[in-house]
Amino acid sequence: MDRSPALAQRFQVTAVPTLVLFDTGAEETIAGRG
Repeated sequence: MDRSPALAQRFQVTAVPTLVLFDTGAEETIAGRG
């Protein structure tokens, strides 16, 4: 049962940078088109 917090923490650590990169890439794409 100790695995759940570890997986949640790992998901948070990996998901946040991915979302930031995706958000930044989207903004750059929109700015480039605009």
